[in-house]
Amino acid sequence: MDKNTSSQPNPTEYKRRSQGQEIWRNYRRNFSGMLGLFLILLVIGIGIWGNIHYDYDAEIVNMNIVEAKQKPSKAHPFGTDEMGRDILKRVIYATRYSISIAFVSVIISSVIGITLGSLAGFYGGATDAVIMRFTDIIGSIPSILFGITVVAAFGQNIFILMIALAIGGTSAIVRVARASVMQVRNQEYIEAARATGVKDLKIILEHVLPNALSPIMVQSTLRTGSAIIGIASLSFLGLGVSPPAPEWGAMLSSGRAFIRGFSYMTVFPGLAIMITVLGFNLIGDGLRDAMDPKLKK
Repeated sequence: MDKNTSSQPNPTEYKRRSQGQEIWRNYRRNFSGMLGLFLILLVIGIGIWGNIHYDYDAEIVNMNIVEAKQKPSKAHPFGTDEMGRDILKRVIYATRYSISIAFVSVIISSVIGITLGSLAGFYGGATDAVIMRFTDIIGSIPSILFGITVVAAFGQNIFILMIALAIGGTSAIVRVARASVMQVRNQEYIEAARATGVKDLKIILEHVLPNALSPIMVQSTLRTGSAIIGIASLSFLGLGVSPPAPEWGAMLSSGRAFIRGFSYMTVFPGLAIMITVLGFNLIGDGLRDAMDPKLKK
């Protein structure tokens, strides 16, 4: 009897597994979502390959004035910049900065946003008022202006850049998390857990968040694309990744002086930003559709 019982699948694990499979099944049917996933995996794969294959000092940052401002050719498919550096190699190598900084900043903002949004939505009252007023203050400041202020105040380095982007993107996640938690906090299973004496923290972590996580995941995915634009914007202004390290926004900034005669210096970094942001936006839209209960059969 014990042997048969132990061989049976845990109902909770089965439910979680089947929900994940259902979401993936719905997601695979979404052409734009799969296209976005393909684009992001392609960008990340090329970036990893470039970081392993290229020598940073010899091929990425060292100047070669003899080959400066060469138009796209077989030897340099994306051409060379004003310092004679291969633009293709720099665009590929810059992926490490844009993707890694965006991921870390979104993770930080998601942790902060989910924590504050869950507390605001679950407890309401004064807790909700204080958290949401603070969120309104942060959200009222344009993200690029907030980033400029933080970087100018605390110095220009990658860590400060991550923190600036994370705090600037927190307000949107707080609002989504709060709304999601408020939708499920008064459900019968939550009331039953309270009646049995389960602590609030356990209720939030084990019962509320798992059922309110879908819109938060979508918002976080969309926020990743916004973070990449934020990184490029700050670097374009000279407040992001410090030269000579390659970064798409910094490459746009350095190439704008030559945009009339050598437009390829800005076209290819711009395309890299566009494709990556498009990929994350398509993934976010695909997740939203896949997690929509109306699509479940």
